[in-house]
Amino acid sequence: MAVAVHAETRQPKRNRLSDDVYDRLLAEILSGERPAGSAVSELRIAEEFDVSRTPVHDAIRQLIGDGLVEQRVNHRAIVAKFDAGDVAEVFEMRKLLEGEAATRAASRIARVELDRLRESCDRWQRRRNRRTAIAEWDGIDDEFHTTIAEACGS
Repeated sequence: MAVAVHAETRQPKRNRLSDDVYDRLLAEILSGERPAGSAVSELRIAEEFDVSRTPVHDAIRQLIGDGLVEQRVNHRAIVAKFDAGDVAEVFEMRKLLEGEAATRAASRIARVELDRLRESCDRWQRRRNRRTAIAEWDGIDDEFHTTIAEACGS
């Protein structure tokens, strides 16, 4: 199974409720809170998240497009199963794409953006031994990738 990685998941500010539902479901899938093979019920998720079914439906459609949820004809949607080979494939593609993006960004990025990234990395470096280091790293990683994507014009 190939897992698609969409730039939309890295957008810093979105206002659609379906995007919020998507982000929450994505986090639950990636953390294992919603394990592979588990049912993805629009009704249950809508109740759990206290939203209508429409944003849940839209979020599930996006997860299906991303390859993280499977929907077969006349079957309930389920969290997709993937193995180490699938994960390795995603990282191989990211290496190719991100290397090219970094090359493009290097000639286009503004000094102020570089300074901001350096400051974030230095701040994390000072805090890396704290219990919150992983959570802080996640934010810095998102900031880094978003900044590179914007600087390369893609």
